[in-house]
Amino acid sequence: MSDENSWCLAEVMALGALMLESNNAELWINMGCLSKQKAIQQHAFIRALQVNGFNALAWAHLGKLYLRECQRDLARQAFDHARSADPLLAISWAGMSVHDHCEGSKVLLEAFASCLYAVQLLPVAEFQLGLGKLAASTGQLQSSKVLAALEQAVQHSPQCPESHNLSGLVWESRRYFLHAILSYKRARYAMQHFGGQSKSLSYHDVSLNLARALCQAGKAKDAVNECENLEKAGMLGSEGLQMYAAALWQIGKDDLSLEMVNKAVTISKENIKASTIGLVCKLVYQISGQVSAMTKLLKTPRDILTDSNFSLTAFAIAILDCNGRFPMFLSENFNLFFLHERSPKLYSLLAAGKQLSESANIRSGVQNAELVLRKALHMHPQSTLIRNQLGFHLLSMRGKSSHIAVRCSCRDLDISPSVQGSTSTPAMLGAAAISCSNCGTRNFRITFSTCTNEGVDGVNVILQLQRWFHLEPWNDTAWYLLILNIFQKAREEKYPNHLCRVIKQLVSSVRWNLFFNKGGDNCPYKGFQLLLCISEIYLQSGDYSGSLKHAISASQLHVSDGMLFFAHLQLARCYASQQDLTSLHNEYKKCLQLRTDCEIGWITLGLLEARYFLQGQNNTAAINHELFLNKRDNAQNSWMALLEVVRGQGFIWHEDFQSAEEALVQACSMWPEEGCLHLIHGAICMELARQSSRSEFLYMAKRSLLKAQDIGHSALPMVSLLLAQAEASIDRKKAKWERNLRLEWSAWPADMKPAELLFQMHLLAVQSRGMSERENDRPECSKSSRSWLLLALHLNPSCSRYWEALKQVLK
Repeated sequence: MSDENSWCLAEVMALGALMLESNNAELWINMGCLSKQKAIQQHAFIRALQVNGFNALAWAHLGKLYLRECQRDLARQAFDHARSADPLLAISWAGMSVHDHCEGSKVLLEAFASCLYAVQLLPVAEFQLGLGKLAASTGQLQSSKVLAALEQAVQHSPQCPESHNLSGLVWESRRYFLHAILSYKRARYAMQHFGGQSKSLSYHDVSLNLARALCQAGKAKDAVNECENLEKAGMLGSEGLQMYAAALWQIGKDDLSLEMVNKAVTISKENIKASTIGLVCKLVYQISGQVSAMTKLLKTPRDILTDSNFSLTAFAIAILDCNGRFPMFLSENFNLFFLHERSPKLYSLLAAGKQLSESANIRSGVQNAELVLRKALHMHPQSTLIRNQLGFHLLSMRGKSSHIAVRCSCRDLDISPSVQGSTSTPAMLGAAAISCSNCGTRNFRITFSTCTNEGVDGVNVILQLQRWFHLEPWNDTAWYLLILNIFQKAREEKYPNHLCRVIKQLVSSVRWNLFFNKGGDNCPYKGFQLLLCISEIYLQSGDYSGSLKHAISASQLHVSDGMLFFAHLQLARCYASQQDLTSLHNEYKKCLQLRTDCEIGWITLGLLEARYFLQGQNNTAAINHELFLNKRDNAQNSWMALLEVVRGQGFIWHEDFQSAEEALVQACSMWPEEGCLHLIHGAICMELARQSSRSEFLYMAKRSLLKAQDIGHSALPMVSLLLAQAEASIDRKKAKWERNLRLEWSAWPADMKPAELLFQMHLLAVQSRGMSERENDRPECSKSSRSWLLLALHLNPSCSRYWEALKQVLK
């Protein structure tokens, strides 16, 4: 008998067990696993299934056998039977993953999902390494589940080079290049000392990965050394030469860099030639400028433009052309550019080019880009990229466009770890939720709405951002937008303690330092915004030293004067809270010197002026803001009206109600369609009538309150209550007073009705005694007059009027 057909001791023992107990399915499975002969393996697994047709392990091993024999249809059927018999058997899911991987790229995502489930069921190194390979093929390397699996694989098999190499790819995809470099070095060490090279991974592959990570980490000299070592060993192919060229360019050896990349073009295979020529164009652009890159691009063969990756590079270079060659280039190659799956990205680049071409007129550039994106959206209505980019353009234009931007986005979110950049759907929704046109209108239980547009549901946005941040905890944009949206919610709810604690936890020292060390210098605006938000949280919590510390840090960042204005404005507010008037005045002067083009900055500065007598004889902030608005083409009367409201607020603080009334008259004339302004004017007139006992103020209050009642698209709180008091004081008509009180009752949510309204309902209930049964459905009849009065006292026990009324009731 030959060695091939000889039976080992384990097979003989398994056969002996079957002779004793031939109806045991587990013994047949053992026989199939131990045998080296394919015919005996198949026979053993089939006999196990004859004994027990629902044995999942037998079906799974039979599927593996069919996979090795390239009988994929039979393998799929076997794995399907195994998963049906036992859905928690990991080997069947892993086998199905291998089957889907053999089918090709169309079902790679299904293979990844099956392998991920197998890893969750049985976290062994073999399954985890397979998951890492599938993640690299499907673009899922950024998944936190893949990272956890590969880190565990490194612990299980530290001697395995593949585990370290795949771990390096994961860290590199997350832009943690130092971690990636360490992993690649460990992979090479494992190759040299433990196992040599495997079939799927060579020393050359790991060295190329190491050179790429070094190049991206800014260690170009080390990358050049790695490439030189590979070149000496004769292992530097086309991809290696491209890496070598990029590293040489980083250290300033431009000529040698071009030489290497041209050499890569000559030895490149047809399937990667387009990407190599694309790198040539990029290097020429960086070394010689746009004109030389465009000239090089015009000399390239036109058939290369059909490559989707090269077309993006060519299009990006062409749209920056300043010599007028881009329209001709686009018209000649339009079909080659836009008739493949990357055309939405090309339209995105075209919109960016339109915006950059109008650098002198930013608003015109944004409008031209918006027109391009609108046309592209009609051609590609399912493109998330086009929708989100259009949404960001709408948000960048001042005005009430955020509700339109939200409608542009894809509301059916499918947050994938592979989504990168600030144009993702959660990023767009997060930005829209904190935009100025939606401030204070998302939660009607906290405040009342005066906005006719449909805003963003802030709670749902926060949940989506939390999910995004959990999927990508390294993503600075997700972390940044989550903090800002929670801050917005805290501001709406007047900074409750639990939300302030959440924000402080999100900016813990480790994450905070990591952001400023890694991305703070590259994204100064984000760091500036976060510092101001944290400063405000500390200010509202009463921690003035913490607030001052973060505001000072914000003022030290390298940002524009218009942004520094807000840092010094925050410092002024901190000093005002500490009653440090000297420092407050100094920061006020710095704000006037820096100036800003943001209206709310001048409004806030005007409030500080009025509150602390900073302006002397003139309202300096208001004057500066008025001059600024007059220089703008689209100056809005609404901002001028708000300036008058600020003046009026200052007069009220100093108990000059006559001047406050004059300021509100001006505000109402500038913005007559805003009901809140008429409400404020009516309230001031009521106070003047109380102080002077002059009836003309009551008539003025009545006119303003009637306008506020008619203008608003929804009932404004306090309007009908004040109107009821005014009309009762003028003509003492009971019917109008009762009607207005009932209107006021319906304007408030059930759990937010103020004490004064409850007291008025007490008075109304007293007047309604003896009412017929037909009228008992009115709100004041739901409780007795005494119950209304007790509710009012419960909400405001310090009001003496309520206690006097209670004494009368008790008598």
